[in-house]
Amino acid sequence: CRIINTSMLTLRKTWKESQIYGKWSKPDRAGGCVNFRETFCLNPQYLFEINNKSDNKSDEVLVNLDQLGLRSLGKDNMTIGFFIMKVEENRRYRLHKCKPRTASSQFINTRSVFLRERLKNGRYIIIPSTYEPNIEGCFVLRIYTD
Repeated sequence: CRIINTSMLTLRKTWKESQIYGKWSKPDRAGGCVNFRETFCLNPQYLFEINNKSDNKSDEVLVNLDQLGLRSLGKDNMTIGFFIMKVEENRRYRLHKCKPRTASSQFINTRSVFLRERLKNGRYIIIPSTYEPNIEGCFVLRIYTD
Protein backbone atom coordinates (compact mmCIF):
# COMPACT_ATOMS: atom_id res chain seq x y z
CA CYS A 1 0.00 0.00 0.00
CA ARG A 2 1.42 3.38 -0.99
CA ILE A 3 0.36 6.91 -0.16
CA ILE A 4 0.73 8.88 -3.38
CA ASN A 5 1.47 12.55 -3.90
CA THR A 6 -1.85 14.36 -4.23
CA SER A 7 -0.44 17.87 -4.33
CA MET A 8 0.00 19.64 -7.66
CA LEU A 9 2.41 22.22 -6.20
CA THR A 10 5.09 19.88 -4.88
CA LEU A 11 6.98 16.95 -6.31
CA ARG A 12 6.50 14.94 -3.14
CA LYS A 13 3.79 14.97 -0.49
CA THR A 14 5.16 14.33 2.95
CA TRP A 15 3.15 12.65 5.69
CA LYS A 16 3.84 12.74 9.41
CA GLU A 17 3.12 9.51 11.26
CA SER A 18 2.25 9.07 14.92
CA GLN A 19 2.18 5.50 16.16
CA ILE A 20 0.74 4.41 19.49
CA TYR A 21 0.74 0.95 21.07
CA GLY A 22 -2.25 0.48 23.34
CA LYS A 23 -4.35 -2.07 25.16
CA TRP A 24 -7.98 -2.60 26.09
CA SER A 25 -7.93 -4.03 29.59
CA LYS A 26 -10.49 -4.80 32.28
CA PRO A 27 -11.83 -3.26 34.44
CA ASP A 28 -11.05 0.34 33.49
CA ARG A 29 -9.93 0.48 29.82
CA ALA A 30 -12.34 -1.81 27.93
CA GLY A 31 -15.56 0.17 27.59
CA GLY A 32 -16.93 -1.06 24.27
CA CYS A 33 -18.29 1.07 21.43
CA VAL A 34 -20.29 4.30 21.68
CA ASN A 35 -23.54 2.28 21.96
CA PHE A 36 -22.46 1.63 25.56
CA ARG A 37 -22.59 5.29 26.68
CA GLU A 38 -21.95 4.54 30.37
CA THR A 39 -18.60 2.83 29.69
CA PHE A 40 -17.44 4.12 26.28
CA CYS A 41 -15.25 6.91 27.70
CA LEU A 42 -13.32 4.34 29.75
CA ASN A 43 -11.51 3.23 26.57
CA PRO A 44 -8.01 4.55 25.84
CA GLN A 45 -8.13 8.12 24.48
CA TYR A 46 -5.59 9.96 22.34
CA LEU A 47 -5.47 13.70 21.76
CA PHE A 48 -4.25 15.18 18.47
CA GLU A 49 -4.39 18.59 16.86
CA ILE A 50 -4.85 19.88 13.31
CA ASN A 51 -3.11 23.20 12.78
CA ASN A 52 -3.02 23.92 9.05
CA LYS A 53 -1.64 27.37 8.30
CA SER A 54 -2.95 27.46 4.71
CA ASP A 55 -6.10 29.24 3.55
CA ASN A 56 -8.39 26.20 3.64
CA LYS A 57 -7.86 25.64 7.40
CA SER A 58 -8.32 21.86 7.19
CA ASP A 59 -6.10 18.86 6.65
CA GLU A 60 -6.38 15.33 5.38
CA VAL A 61 -5.99 12.73 8.11
CA LEU A 62 -5.49 8.99 7.68
CA VAL A 63 -6.19 6.80 10.71
CA ASN A 64 -5.39 3.10 10.94
CA LEU A 65 -6.24 0.79 13.86
CA ASP A 66 -4.64 -2.67 13.90
CA GLN A 67 -5.25 -5.44 16.39
CA LEU A 68 -3.03 -8.36 17.24
CA GLY A 69 -3.80 -11.18 14.80
CA LEU A 70 -5.72 -13.86 16.70
CA ARG A 71 -6.52 -16.25 13.85
CA SER A 72 -3.08 -17.89 14.11
CA LEU A 73 -4.04 -18.75 17.71
CA GLY A 74 -7.30 -20.32 16.55
CA LYS A 75 -9.44 -17.38 17.72
CA ASP A 76 -11.60 -14.96 15.76
CA ASN A 77 -10.55 -11.33 15.45
CA MET A 78 -12.29 -8.89 17.76
CA THR A 79 -14.77 -6.42 16.29
CA ILE A 80 -12.90 -3.09 16.47
CA GLY A 81 -13.28 0.52 15.35
CA PHE A 82 -12.72 4.09 16.50
CA PHE A 83 -14.59 7.31 17.11
CA ILE A 84 -13.19 10.85 16.61
CA MET A 85 -14.64 13.83 18.49
CA LYS A 86 -13.72 17.50 18.27
CA VAL A 87 -12.99 18.91 21.74
CA GLU A 88 -12.25 22.28 23.30
CA GLU A 89 -9.00 24.00 22.32
CA ASN A 90 -7.79 23.97 25.93
CA ARG A 91 -8.62 20.29 26.67
CA ARG A 92 -5.69 18.42 28.17
CA TYR A 93 -7.29 15.44 29.88
CA ARG A 94 -9.71 12.57 29.25
CA LEU A 95 -13.31 12.97 28.23
CA HIS A 96 -15.87 11.66 30.72
CA LYS A 97 -18.91 12.31 28.52
CA CYS A 98 -19.26 11.83 24.77
CA LYS A 99 -19.12 14.77 22.41
CA PRO A 100 -20.82 14.75 18.99
CA ARG A 101 -19.15 12.47 16.43
CA THR A 102 -16.80 14.19 14.00
CA ALA A 103 -15.79 10.98 12.20
CA SER A 104 -15.77 7.27 12.87
CA SER A 105 -14.73 4.02 11.29
CA GLN A 106 -16.86 0.98 10.73
CA PHE A 107 -16.80 -1.61 13.48
CA ILE A 108 -15.77 -4.87 11.89
CA ASN A 109 -13.96 -8.05 12.90
CA THR A 110 -10.90 -7.63 10.70
CA ARG A 111 -7.28 -7.21 11.65
CA SER A 112 -7.20 -3.57 10.51
CA VAL A 113 -9.67 -0.66 10.27
CA PHE A 114 -8.88 2.44 8.19
CA LEU A 115 -10.38 5.92 7.72
CA ARG A 116 -9.41 8.82 5.44
CA GLU A 117 -11.05 12.09 6.46
CA ARG A 118 -10.60 15.84 6.05
CA LEU A 119 -10.70 17.61 9.43
CA LYS A 120 -10.85 21.32 10.21
CA ASN A 121 -8.27 23.01 12.43
CA GLY A 122 -8.76 22.19 16.08
CA ARG A 123 -8.18 19.62 18.80
CA TYR A 124 -9.58 16.10 18.57
CA ILE A 125 -9.76 12.97 20.64
CA ILE A 126 -9.70 9.55 19.03
CA ILE A 127 -11.11 6.63 21.01
CA PRO A 128 -10.29 3.15 19.68
CA SER A 129 -12.58 0.45 21.03
CA THR A 130 -13.90 -3.05 20.70
CA TYR A 131 -17.59 -3.36 19.88
CA GLU A 132 -18.54 -5.08 23.15
CA PRO A 133 -17.33 -3.87 26.57
CA ASN A 134 -14.94 -5.91 28.74
CA ILE A 135 -13.05 -7.41 25.78
CA GLU A 136 -9.29 -7.35 26.30
CA GLY A 137 -6.71 -7.00 23.55
CA CYS A 138 -3.73 -5.09 22.18
CA PHE A 139 -3.74 -2.60 19.31
CA VAL A 140 -1.59 -0.24 17.27
CA LEU A 141 -3.07 3.13 16.31
CA ARG A 142 -1.44 5.12 13.50
CA ILE A 143 -2.36 8.67 12.52
CA TYR A 144 -0.97 10.26 9.37
CA THR A 145 -1.27 14.00 8.70
CA ASP A 146 0.21 16.43 6.24
